[in-house]
Amino acid sequence: MEDKKMLLWNTPLNELRKSFGWKDSYEVGDERIDSEHKKLFEIAQEAFNIVDSKKRNYKIKEVIQNLYNYMQAHFRHEEEYMKAVNYPQINEHKNKHQEIIQNINEFVKKIASLDTELFEKELAKLIDVALVQHIIQEDRKIIHFVRLNSE
Repeated sequence: MEDKKMLLWNTPLNELRKSFGWKDSYEVGDERIDSEHKKLFEIAQEAFNIVDSKKRNYKIKEVIQNLYNYMQAHFRHEEEYMKAVNYPQINEHKNKHQEIIQNINEFVKKIASLDTELFEKELAKLIDVALVQHIIQEDRKIIHFVRLNSE
């Protein structure tokens, strides 16, 4: 994970913008979860698209707040789903959700002190860890468990 963060840090912003977004390879196979993941990417994309520097801090806080709120709702839905399917690693997964929320809180505290380039790199790093890596590494475990136990 630390290597991934370094790679993101050293990637030019225009490359980060091009590669950012939902990819079908992120699908976990549950319609509701995939739909909510796509919405999280849409909200995160809004933060990258804020260009008006006069309104930047206000708009960024608004978008990050939307991301934060939607992510909390999504995590509740995901946790309800894990409970419904008796997912054995629910507590570990919930802890990862809490870590993501804490990371977003830390990011919000730093926003005012970040210039545009640093903001976008920090946002890309946060989104990669909070969304992409979480989906690929953790959420797929839930779906894999469900598939194994429904056969």
